[in-house]
Amino acid sequence: MGSLVDLMADLSPIVSNSTLDSALIDQLEADLGTLPSQYIDLLRSANGQDITFGNFIHFKGLQPSCWASNAYDAFDEFYGLLSLRHEIEVCKEDLGTQWIPIGGSTGGNHICLCVKGPMTGQLWFWDHEQTPDFDVHKVESGMYLAADTLLDFVKKLEVNANENENVIGVLSCELDF
Repeated sequence: MGSLVDLMADLSPIVSNSTLDSALIDQLEADLGTLPSQYIDLLRSANGQDITFGNFIHFKGLQPSCWASNAYDAFDEFYGLLSLRHEIEVCKEDLGTQWIPIGGSTGGNHICLCVKGPMTGQLWFWDHEQTPDFDVHKVESGMYLAADTLLDFVKKLEVNANENENVIGVLSCELDF
């Protein structure tokens, strides 16, 4: 997961002496089933926190979505444990128990990890404006294959130079009241 740092991933909340409590991972897997080890490693590397970026990031999936620009889709963040639980709850009617939304893309779309069946471990871009049509063996519509594994997906992430050169001024602002 070292390439996340190269993409200016905000890992600042992670810099601590604490490590992700194994009980939190155990509870997540008790709720969802056994998760791919690459995903558990990502959660541990971020100490369960969201992973955001200091640049605009995009990727060229194996199947570009209908929102892709020049075959590249935007990617905003990996969800940490708290965000993950919220997104699972929000999306469960559409995704069932076969998929979990592990990251966000522009416009409210998600990067989803397949956690059941022969596609387990694959990452798919879900266009949230479409009701996904899938079964345990295949996806018919509404989702686009991004990568076969999480590691493959991370390797596909790139800084979107076209977007970043157009940014002037404040990139982000966090207000804590």
